[in-house]
Amino acid sequence: MFIHRSLFRALISVVASAAIIVTASTPANSFSLGPKASYLVQITPTAKAAVESAIVKAGGKIEDRYQYVFDGFKIELPVAAVRLLRLIPNVLTVEEDIPMSLGSNQTQSPTPSWGLDRIDQRTTISSSATSSYGYRSAGTGATVYVVDTGVSKHQDFGTRLSGTGYSGFSDGNGFNDCNGHGTHVASTAAGTTYGVAKNASIVAVRVLGCNGSGSMSGVVAGLDWILSPQNVNSKSKAVVNMSLGGGASSILDSAVQRLTNAGIAVVVAAGNNNADACTASPARAPSAITVGSTDIRDFKSSFSNHGPCVDIHAPGSSITGAWWDSETSVRTISGTSMAAPHVAGAAAVYFGFSNSGTVTELTSHLAAEATADAIQGLPINTINKLLFISPSDGKPIITDPSLSLANITGISHESAQVSFKITPGSETAKLNLAIATDPAMANAVVAPISPTEVSGTDPVTAIANLSGLQSATTYFVQLTMTTPSKTIKSLTESFKTTPPPVVAPVVTALEPTEVTSYSARLHGTVMAGNATSRVNFVYSQDSTFAKDVVTVVAIPETVSGNTATPVSVPVSFLVSGKTYFYKVIAINSSATTQSETRSFTAKVALGVAPTVVTEKLSTSANSVEQTFTGIVNPKGQTTTVRFSYGRSSSLSTGTTSFIIPTSPITGEIDQNVSAVVKGLVPGLGYYYRFEASNDSGVTRGAIQYSIVTAVKAEFRRNFVSNQTGYAAKVNSTVNAGGSNTRWSYVYGTDPTLSSGTTTLDATPNAITHANDVTISLNLSGLTPSTTYYYRPIVRIFTGPFSGQTLLGPISSFGTLNVAPQPQPQPQPQPQPQPQPQPQPQPGPGKQSQTITFNSLANIEYGPAQALVAAASSNLPITFTSLTPSVCYILNATAGAMVQYQSPVSTANSVTCTIAADQPGNASFDPAPRVTRSFNFNKVAMTIRVIPTGPITAEGNFVWGEISTVNRSLMSGLNSLGHLLDVTSLTPTICSVSRVETVDQGSRGINTRSFVKG
Repeated sequence: MFIHRSLFRALISVVASAAIIVTASTPANSFSLGPKASYLVQITPTAKAAVESAIVKAGGKIEDRYQYVFDGFKIELPVAAVRLLRLIPNVLTVEEDIPMSLGSNQTQSPTPSWGLDRIDQRTTISSSATSSYGYRSAGTGATVYVVDTGVSKHQDFGTRLSGTGYSGFSDGNGFNDCNGHGTHVASTAAGTTYGVAKNASIVAVRVLGCNGSGSMSGVVAGLDWILSPQNVNSKSKAVVNMSLGGGASSILDSAVQRLTNAGIAVVVAAGNNNADACTASPARAPSAITVGSTDIRDFKSSFSNHGPCVDIHAPGSSITGAWWDSETSVRTISGTSMAAPHVAGAAAVYFGFSNSGTVTELTSHLAAEATADAIQGLPINTINKLLFISPSDGKPIITDPSLSLANITGISHESAQVSFKITPGSETAKLNLAIATDPAMANAVVAPISPTEVSGTDPVTAIANLSGLQSATTYFVQLTMTTPSKTIKSLTESFKTTPPPVVAPVVTALEPTEVTSYSARLHGTVMAGNATSRVNFVYSQDSTFAKDVVTVVAIPETVSGNTATPVSVPVSFLVSGKTYFYKVIAINSSATTQSETRSFTAKVALGVAPTVVTEKLSTSANSVEQTFTGIVNPKGQTTTVRFSYGRSSSLSTGTTSFIIPTSPITGEIDQNVSAVVKGLVPGLGYYYRFEASNDSGVTRGAIQYSIVTAVKAEFRRNFVSNQTGYAAKVNSTVNAGGSNTRWSYVYGTDPTLSSGTTTLDATPNAITHANDVTISLNLSGLTPSTTYYYRPIVRIFTGPFSGQTLLGPISSFGTLNVAPQPQPQPQPQPQPQPQPQPQPQPGPGKQSQTITFNSLANIEYGPAQALVAAASSNLPITFTSLTPSVCYILNATAGAMVQYQSPVSTANSVTCTIAADQPGNASFDPAPRVTRSFNFNKVAMTIRVIPTGPITAEGNFVWGEISTVNRSLMSGLNSLGHLLDVTSLTPTICSVSRVETVDQGSRGINTRSFVKG
């Protein structure tokens, strides 16, 4: 068994995909797949090792392993990977590890112990009745496993509490109880004083902690231990009591079924939520005996769960039993947790007087013996049966006619043995066994069974030896017992035949095809050997395969059946002229087989460096995702292709470089290559090129330049602050999308803002980049208790949306209410005597401020120029381009720079003018605007021609180099993407046959011409 490689890759693709996004500047340890959780994973048993390997390789952590009641693991795994884990073949179920807990206990003390008295009589008892309980076997020879909070030593157990138990906790308590619940449950099931099966053995299985809580994985681990070899207690005539519950879990239900199939009865509490028991596990488990609770009046306990999943009821309100805190302590509590051990004890009693009783017979016995229609207050869909144990009245044990599956053994790929246990009763019965491959038994046929006729009251075993079955097929069997008075059918049971015996695969290596200097296709055949076989090719230049061995997965990767299946694989990146040896290897669960060795020699190819062309984008670049293309000829060799891009014209600093996903490539023809770049900044220009390298050299394509298309300006959200009765501040988060924009607000009391409005510039007013910015406007002179409406407005001057005005969403706010001041009533006042009046003094006013703005130097087109200005008030400066068609501002309020606007003017020199402003505040008047101008000048160029020798009849190469006069600017003309034109001015004497671009270090673009004449 193995995991299909493609789905294993799917499981780890979360890691792989995320890794692609992480750039070279991102620390590796900053990458995370998000939160993790614990899960239970149920698998096909034969695939355990393969699935475990896949989980670990995908970043999962194996926390526990199970194999008896549950085939699988408890793992810790990122939540994001769970969906892909479910896709792996042989993974049957994935469930989050949910909490498990006790039902709430309701205590009452003192109170009479009435439960034992009730279950051995048919009528209701009174609260004043003296407890009387008769029993036949008292559970002698039976074992009760208490899966709970543990069991403490107590006088009610004597020596019947096993010294071998299980604890899922490392808190030092072992399987001793530190809660009380488990001890009380054990006392009710098998206590000497308070118990039903007074002679049964007790085994503690501690899966809940001192606080009464645990996990589903912990419960499954405890059940797994019960069936494991580590449990030396008896597993025959055994009963498991689970007075606990949690959410619905198919894994826990399956574990209960495993116990039942092993012949162990499982009794569970219905739950204490007065709800449908079918919504929780293990209460809903089909093979469990689910127990509801009644009170002393034979009413359904108010807390007891109900519904079709409840199989029987038992006393559960105000039940007295042993407690954990001393060997003589007792406690009276209520819950379906108290009802379940009454039934578990009854099961132990049944196993005590039945020498060979099965779980099916036990279930039928409890249902038949139960007192019918004795319980009041039950919903219609809940069974009305109350537990009854026949007292020791001297009457013989009554067993109903029954038949049930004993076991299915000897299962092979073509046969099996099915055994049934039959109690025919007083009549002679004929047996008929039907077998089919569909659960509805529609295509059933009769199978031989022995004996075919039974009679008497003693149990009889009937056996069917089935043969001629199909391999790996599920069969369904049902036994019918017919007497003169009635017909009884068993449950439909099923089993699956095993696959045919797996043998070693047979493999053959065939002659290769399509051999070139760098590639070939290898061939072979595989007979899988009645199993799925994984197929690989291995090849090496070493005939002994001791070093430099390459292993590749065959096409197809796996084969099945036992007929010869063709397999092949293309291999590349071979070394020209070298001899290679290869074999086919097939692996199945039986053996690993290798074919004989074949060999071939790669053809010889000339060693030539690759050629590279970087194609310039025909349009502006896309900021979301841009695909760059080029052409590379590997020249018959293994060639690595890299893509580089950045803001530096020479791509020497601040450059991002990566190997393209399809690299390496090989071949002898031009091949289209591409690179996808995400997240380019709208409005900015980028330089880029492809590079290719093989064993013969490295070739760099010409550097191209493209500007990223500006995106449409966006309005993120509006919000208001600093509200008073007369003023407010309106704010908006916006994004200019890389265009040169101006922002303002319109406001008024008209909800549609179509009349009576005021429009004012926002701060900041000019935005030219593609980052989110909060603009704002302080409104004053407003009317109290009035609703105002406002919206942001943007005007766009550059980019694809140039000339447009966009309106943002309308929002509203209310000014605060200003309470009127009470007017004093006029009172008679004495006439004041004239007094000298003081002379008015001038009050303090706003301070003036000035701006210091450094001069700007004339520059050539290239890197942006920094803007440095300061206000005497130390308030922030805002820069504005007064020539937006020539230049624009980057980051207008902090660390500002000025850059030329694309496309550039055709003139050799253009003037850019920048204004510096400070609008003032409550303390300072606006500063006088200061402007600075400078020129953008085109770059001077030179051409240098370098002949390589005399021009003969065969021709020769001439090198031409073009560069800027100032070599520190723009690294020649690479940044502008200009090519050097080479023409012959004497065409009758010499001609230029071709012009091609090559790379010669830092010289910029060099043009090599082959001249003949």
